[in-house]
Amino acid sequence: MALHRLRRNHGARVSEAEVDGMALVTLENEPLRLTVLAGKGADVIELLYKPLDLDLCWAREQPLANPARRPPSGHDDVATYLDWYPGGWQEVLPSAGAPSAHAGAAFGQHGEAHLAPWDHEIVTDTPAEVAVRFRVRLRRLPLLLERTMTLRAGEPVVRVRERLVNEGAVEQRAMWGWHVVFGAPFLEPGMRIRLPDGTRVLPHPDDVALGGRRIDPGDGAPFAWPLARAAARLRPAAGASHGAGEPLDRPAAPPGPGASRAAAAGEPLDRPAAPPGPGASRAAAAGEPLDLSVIPPRGEPSEMLYLDVPEGWYELGRPGKPAFRLDWDRATLPWLWLWQELGATDGWPWFGDAWVVGLEPCSSQPTNGLAEAVANETALRLPPRAERTLAWSATVLPDGLSA
Repeated sequence: MALHRLRRNHGARVSEAEVDGMALVTLENEPLRLTVLAGKGADVIELLYKPLDLDLCWAREQPLANPARRPPSGHDDVATYLDWYPGGWQEVLPSAGAPSAHAGAAFGQHGEAHLAPWDHEIVTDTPAEVAVRFRVRLRRLPLLLERTMTLRAGEPVVRVRERLVNEGAVEQRAMWGWHVVFGAPFLEPGMRIRLPDGTRVLPHPDDVALGGRRIDPGDGAPFAWPLARAAARLRPAAGASHGAGEPLDRPAAPPGPGASRAAAAGEPLDRPAAPPGPGASRAAAAGEPLDLSVIPPRGEPSEMLYLDVPEGWYELGRPGKPAFRLDWDRATLPWLWLWQELGATDGWPWFGDAWVVGLEPCSSQPTNGLAEAVANETALRLPPRAERTLAWSATVLPDGLSA
């Protein structure tokens, strides 16, 4: 932390602080304030649109806590992520999703980079532009990751350039992505997810919580965005919890005794259907068309989908209110994961409090960890001493989505 750096209260600027022994770096300009928890994963824990005091990140309602200062209550490769998850956005590397093992190394939920303390260095500090470089070396694989985040005066855009280096003498495989999650007060029911034309949807093969899922995946074949077919809803047995003990982004166990499921019904996934009408906010009946581009209300079941996007961008919002756009290099991150936890999980870890949507660019799929991504050849290949670069940007659209 720079103790003798000159400070400034106008234009682009950067400041440093500390919370529970973790470095905290804030970049801001006239429209935005970006806060990065360098001391844990270099997580983005705030993207505030200052004119409306509107944070586009989901902030989990618990104190920021340093994992190095609190021993776990029990060994759990999923809790290594969730116990310290503050909301916001995390860099996911070298594994994504459920705990997995590869090349003799074991990885917990969402890999290693999100849990490690990162170095940081202020590389530009002028009223016109500020930039901070964050850096981490993994312990389980010989990978170095650098991320430079930039804000320019007056622009509601965060620009990011990254460099992933294999420092080892043999090829490395990795899953790389961003766990970008939105929640209230920015996220609202009825908002739209806008994606490139030609996007295809690959359903996760399993339910991700004991309360069932939103869509009927049929035979698991890809289908055209955004229309799916609504699933029959599971009815948990008396006293059962929806998703109790089930981890984020991880396939759940099959429903137990007392759960019932109606037979699949309705039309094929790709069959054109009329858009949902005025009753779209209610839960769709089994087999009815379900518009995945519309953010659902609280209480709907969880969902996990993989979107094959022809171009690397998406928008989230509605007309007349600030919206969000993410642009990224699709050549490096060709998949977009859509994760929805909508308040139906009343057991650990959410206890009914999480109503969130994740739109998460990733190199690979599914959310079962690195071993499966290696097996299906979606994991990145990094030759010895080679590097991959990634450029992406996050933009606040002050006037919202076009009608």
